[in-house]
Amino acid sequence: MYNPELGYSQGLSHVAALLLMWLSEEDAFWALVQLMGDSQHAMHDFYTPDSPKLERFQHHLGAIMRRVLPSLEKHLEKEGVCLEDYTAHWYIQCFLDGVPFPLALRMFDIYILEGVHVLTGMVYTVLKVHRKRLMKMSRDHIREFLQVTLKQAWSLSEDAVIRQLRASMRELGKLQCLLPPEGESSTRPRPMLPWGSQ
Repeated sequence: MYNPELGYSQGLSHVAALLLMWLSEEDAFWALVQLMGDSQHAMHDFYTPDSPKLERFQHHLGAIMRRVLPSLEKHLEKEGVCLEDYTAHWYIQCFLDGVPFPLALRMFDIYILEGVHVLTGMVYTVLKVHRKRLMKMSRDHIREFLQVTLKQAWSLSEDAVIRQLRASMRELGKLQCLLPPEGESSTRPRPMLPWGSQ
């Protein structure tokens, strides 16, 4: 009702539920309004049906895969796995239902602090960390891994994953790949802040 252009989207329930765990109903509502509307997070653009933002981010991930993880991209293609089928909800829900919940909380904190460009780093990190396992899997095992196994406990600690995420952000930053190219997205990355320093 507050935003008729957006309406209801199933993926929003994960974000709203997380906010309600720590905030009152009214504060959670206004926090969600802020995440939807401000330029740093611009979540609104992932949910509106006429916005190509999700498609742009997924296309951009494909370009990153070709450039940085070409062997994994070829393996997925050979196995007939379309990565976009699995990454859409990662972008829309900011990983709240894609990785173990304690890790998802830390990733969401970083997303709140840094903004939308962190999503690219998160997706890239997940694929990079699990690249060797994925390379040994057949199509059915890859699908189960991306849909089910990733949500279970990882062999790496949360701190190790966050260090990997930081390294991925630096790597993608040097390659100027944190966001889709200027012509594909109007969102600009903010300078990286010193989160998660350990």
